[in-house]
Amino acid sequence: MIKEKSTITVFGGSGFIGANLVKKLAKLDFKINLVQSHNNEHNYLYIHGFPGQICNIKFENTKQFYEEIFSNTDYIINLIGILRESNDRTFRYSHIDIPKNISTYANNLAIKKLIHISSLGIEKTCKFSEYAKTKLKGEKVILKNYSKATIIRPSVVFGNADKFINNLIKLIRTFPFFPLVNKGHVFFQPIFVEDLTDIIIKILLMENTDFYGKIYEVGGPDKLTLLQIVNEIYKALNQSPRYFSINHSIMKIISYLSKLIKSFPINPEEVDLLLINNIINNENLADKLKINTTPLNFFIQKQLYNITS
Repeated sequence: MIKEKSTITVFGGSGFIGANLVKKLAKLDFKINLVQSHNNEHNYLYIHGFPGQICNIKFENTKQFYEEIFSNTDYIINLIGILRESNDRTFRYSHIDIPKNISTYANNLAIKKLIHISSLGIEKTCKFSEYAKTKLKGEKVILKNYSKATIIRPSVVFGNADKFINNLIKLIRTFPFFPLVNKGHVFFQPIFVEDLTDIIIKILLMENTDFYGKIYEVGGPDKLTLLQIVNEIYKALNQSPRYFSINHSIMKIISYLSKLIKSFPINPEEVDLLLINNIINNENLADKLKINTTPLNFFIQKQLYNITS
């Protein structure tokens, strides 16, 4: 049974998913180590806990760092993941090297539970995507080092301040016609961030060992094509849909502008991911846990003003 005042260390806790999760963990009375690359980011998260409950920690990928933090940690959640590389944040470093150290020291210091958030569809896209290849290798490293870990593979995640819907909106506003790779026929199974964090917490609080050493897929209630999703956004924006079909290779060349323009809405990795369906092939973890999930179209129609502000 999880005791009151247990300490949980969250890696990547200041990101889109992490910020939502930390607010909920604070309400459950956890003491939270919020590990992030810059220790002055997202100080607003402090207001969701009592004084001293949320501790902001600057990340260091060193033996001393892990031993010091994990010696006072009961549970770990790793949310670290990137879709765009930089000089100091490569796919390998973020998806393999860091998870390797987290899982190694979690095992050495007898951490009670480790939950790792990965990505849906990486077994297929790893053939041509460095993002997916490193994500998959990271999963294997974690389970090798910490056999009790639970790995969750969500489809694209949506919610206020997300990247998925907001990047589609940027594309709509950047181009006079929306560029559809593969005619927009690729399927997604988007999951609401509130639902995903509820799932993470439910697994965290479980007393049995049924979820140890397992990989689970999770998505929302609907399987939608990119074309259907874009249509919903056009509808919410009160605009008539405007498309043009574009060859994958041409779109990938255009997407290299993201290397020069940081705010460019799509990068080469994301273009490649538009070739393979991002839907659940096995049991949906949300169904297994009996958690009702939120339809994307409901969210877009009701709250688009929040995610575009």
